Amino acid sequence: MASSTSTNPLPLNDRDAIVTRSSRGIGQVIATHLAELGAKLVINYASNSDQANLVATQINSRYPSDCPRAVTVKVDVSDPAQVKFLFDSAE
Repeated sequence: MASSTSTNPLPLNDRDAIVTRSSRGIGQVIATHLAELGAKLVINYASNSDQANLVATQINSRYPSDCPRAVTVKVDVSDPAQVKFLFDSAE
């Protein structure tokens, strides 16, 4: 018997997500997974802009649209003013 409820194939469609330290490691895996679920991403990095840009390029290439699915922002998350900038970048 088929279920009467439908599942959303992209449960995070057009939601904004900020993933800190997402240019590598577990942050990169989380960012990629959120993109698979439809989220628009802010890829935060501390020092490796090349790696952050690579992650964003991979996500944007995999999910092409009129505007990028992922953008990169260099921010020191220990600085409150920079954290505010990070959140402003997600809007």
